[in-house]
This record gives sequence, structure tokens and C-alpha cells, in this order.
Amino acid sequence: MKIAKFGGTSVGTVQHIDQCLRILMNDPSFRVAVISATANTSNELTLALHKCYLGKWEAALDVLNRICDRHLLLAENCGGSQVVLGEVKDIFEEGVRVLDKLRHDRENYYQYADHVLAIGERVSSLIFSERAKVLQLNAELVDVTQLLITDSLYGRANPIIHLSKHNVETYLKPKINDALIVTQGFIARDKRGHYTTLGREGSDYSVSLLGAMLEVEEIALFKRDVKGIYQFDPRVLSDVKVIGKLSYGDAINMTYLGAKVLHHKTVFPAMQQGIPIRVDSSEFPFQEGTLISEEGGSGLIGLSRRTDQYLLYLKNTDFLDTHVFVEKINGIFSKYRFNIDLLTICKNSAYIVIDDSVGGTIRGAAQMTVFENTGFKKELSEFSDYQLIDHLELVSVIGDHNSETLNLMIEAVGQLDVKYFFASPERNAFSVLVDQSDVLSCLHAMKKFLNRE
Repeated sequence: MKIAKFGGTSVGTVQHIDQCLRILMNDPSFRVAVISATANTSNELTLALHKCYLGKWEAALDVLNRICDRHLLLAENCGGSQVVLGEVKDIFEEGVRVLDKLRHDRENYYQYADHVLAIGERVSSLIFSERAKVLQLNAELVDVTQLLITDSLYGRANPIIHLSKHNVETYLKPKINDALIVTQGFIARDKRGHYTTLGREGSDYSVSLLGAMLEVEEIALFKRDVKGIYQFDPRVLSDVKVIGKLSYGDAINMTYLGAKVLHHKTVFPAMQQGIPIRVDSSEFPFQEGTLISEEGGSGLIGLSRRTDQYLLYLKNTDFLDTHVFVEKINGIFSKYRFNIDLLTICKNSAYIVIDDSVGGTIRGAAQMTVFENTGFKKELSEFSDYQLIDHLELVSVIGDHNSETLNLMIEAVGQLDVKYFFASPERNAFSVLVDQSDVLSCLHAMKKFLNRE
């Protein structure tokens, strides 16, 4: 038994959906299909949330209505009945009500945000399952939020494995032999029944969680816009290749450090069960692709890039003991739901890298909005002087390297204005934080080291 996930660009038109359904029909070992929101929908929902948070109510509604109209047209083109069209409208009307709550209660932004962001997957999976039925495929839509239970860390929730596994065994496994199961990625619920999300590209994480609980033989991630995992984005750097084999460890490093092709937690459930993950094209499946497993390539195999990074420099003005200084930093970041990403502590100072890219910890510019409009800065100033440096990007090179290569990489970026660098003790990643103006120079300097060892 296999489980498949189809990304947003694979479910944006009738033609794309039909391509995905042909993959499922041609290989009956696929018993579960996990569906993402259609292309750019999550970004647009984030925009609606951001406008609502800033008090731009009519602009937020305009964005939501445009998304609704696009999905109604897709549902109609897929042959959806009036009942299905009504269900699509109901889901978006629910979104309006949640946005209305947000504009009167901004303190609970993250909870309301997860409810609104769930709209994308709920609607796309509904349309996908109905199209399957139009094509005479025996399919059943199952609500993943009745399966995956998480904590209440909205925006980047963590699954409660024993509860989720119980639900999968009780409610999902009995259905698998009777029909193709269509469900959603990215979303879940907490124990109070509120929608939660697993982080950007969380659909990949969802399919890995479900695949591990179902003990499948393979997890397949079909993405229409890529053939597999490239050494780097081919739209930015020329002459980069699809990585045929990637180890679990290198895949984790690449995705955590910026490669957007997968959610960085995707690999963990599969790795624990020894389940291979195949990243493939939904348009031209099984022709190239990347296989993630225990076995990977050797040497430096790829680059990652994270845009919209911030470096927060804190000076310990109260001369607190180091452990007290760290506790205070952690306390404030936890209170305001910031994720401490990369952290270096000296006796009287701290350097913290904050990821505020699209798909970062709290989706888009929300973190910096919170930083500017809450008591975050005031609380920091009570025990430290701080400086926030913006317009930065994090560039990383992934794969095994020795001390000689590390020294050469440091030398290669020595002419750039590097704000921060990190070398993994395991010698499997090297990262530098540079100004946006230096990013291309940094990428070209690092590209020369790929596949040389």
C-alpha cells in the first residue's frame, strides 16, 4: 500500500486534477490521496488575514471573495453539483465570520489564522474528490481533522501521536479497502476542536505522518512544477541537477535551511519507520525524481536559501548570569509565539536569526507585524539593548565536507559582508547570513563546491 500527496499546482485546473487521478487509477496500490490547497491560495489567505489584522476590513473581504470565486469556477468546471457549489460557498462564508472575530480580537490572531488557512485544503480536497466521482472512481472524502490531533501551538502545531494513531486505526484503516481515500494535508485540530496548521508545506508533513501510522511501503509526493529535489532552484542558478538519491539527514538539512520543496519535518516520521519518500512530477511521473532514504549521495550535494531574514542582536545590560539571560529570551519569544531559529549566546550578548520569509514560522510578515505592534520590544529593553538588522538572507550548503573544504568555503565568502555564519559540528551544513545585495554572489561562490568531494 502506498500513499500519495498532490501539491497545489497539481490541483489548480481540471486538466491538472485529471493528471493526478490518472496516476491513482494506473497504480491501485495508492489507497490514500492527500490534497494541498490550490496554487497560491495559502498566500492569498495569509494576505486576507494580514489586511484584517491591520484593520483593512473591506480589503480583506475582497481578497477572500476573489479566492471563493476562483474555487467556485473550478468546482463548476470539474462537474460539481449544486450541492458541492453550496458547500464551497459555506466554507468561505465561515471564513468571513472568522475574520470578523479577528478584527475584534487581535490577541488571538494565530488561532483565527489557522481556521482561515484551513479553507484552502478543505475546498481543494472537496473539489478533487467530486472530480474523482465524476470520472467514475470510487472515492471517499475523509476529514483529516478527525484523524490528526495536535497541541494548540497555532501556526506550527505538533501532532499528538498516540491520539492521532488511534484515530487512524479506528476511522481510516477500515475504509481503505473499500474506496480511494481523499483527505487534506497541512491542517488538523487540537483537543478543544479548533483548527490548527502544521507549518508551511505542512501537507508533506501530513502525508508522512499518515503514511507512518498506516505503515505504507512508500510515500509519494507529486508536484507539478518540479521533477524532484534540485541542487538549487533552477530558476535562479543554471546547470543544477535533480538529486537522484538523498539521505534522510541531508533532506532534513536542506528543507530546514530553506529549500521550499518539502516541509522540514516531513522526513522524520518516514525515517523512524524506514519508509522511502519519492518526490516526483505529477505531469511526467516516474521519469526522474528524487528518492529519500537511508542511502544518499556523497560530498556537498545542494544549496538552500531563506529570504527575509532578520538578525536580532541583544546586549546583556543587566549582566545577568548566562542561564538567566537565556531564560528571559526564551520566555519572551514563547510569549509572543516567535520561533528562535539560529541562536548564538556569548557571556553578555546573543545573536538570534529570525525567519520571516513566506512560509517561515508564522507565514509571511506576521512576525514583524507582531514585533512592531506588541510589547515585545519593551520587554526586551528591560534587560538588554537590542538591534534588529533586516534585509538579510541565509545561504547554506548541504552535505558532507572535511575541514579543508570548510576553510575554502569560509575563504570564498570572505569578500562579502557576512553578518553571521554557522558550521555544523557534524560537518554536514555550512550557513552564512548576508545582505540581500550579496546573495547571488554568495550562491555562485557556494555552487562551485557541489559534488566536488
